[in-house]
Amino acid sequence: MLTYRINCINKLIIVIIFISLAIWRSEAEAANPRGHLDHAAADAIYGWAWDADSPVSPVTVHIYVDGVPTVALIANQHRGDLVAAGISPDPYHGFGWVPKGLSSGTHTIEAYAINIGGGINPLLPKPKTMTTRGALPTGVLDIATTALISGWVYDADAGSSPVETH
Repeated sequence: MLTYRINCINKLIIVIIFISLAIWRSEAEAANPRGHLDHAAADAIYGWAWDADSPVSPVTVHIYVDGVPTVALIANQHRGDLVAAGISPDPYHGFGWVPKGLSSGTHTIEAYAINIGGGINPLLPKPKTMTTRGALPTGVLDIATTALISGWVYDADAGSSPVETH
């Protein structure tokens, strides 16, 4: 009889441990930040991020351009749609950035929400591809005579390389 009770108690303890682990795991997964990268273009990159571990605190968001960490933003801009959708208790979880100085071409933009309570820093859906065109070259024609043409030109896309002018 004593052996039977010990076996039952051991089985009960094992069941309680498994249930506790399952609850702990689901709570830990639920506490990772949520968000979305809504838009990425040469004029603006924006989205939202929210962390249930600290529901009224802003989340830090890291923006990567072509796999390289580029800027850290604070998701504290007004986004009334988050409250209306039942995502957040307050509307201050938006982030935005105007990219400056990106080279001409196609770029992959990714946003990661930094977990307030520890754990993973999830990649926010959905990474975007954007194409930028460089700024037009600028310059000044200082002198133009039959004997001399002089001035300067600058092209940000050329860096320190010479710029051909016509």
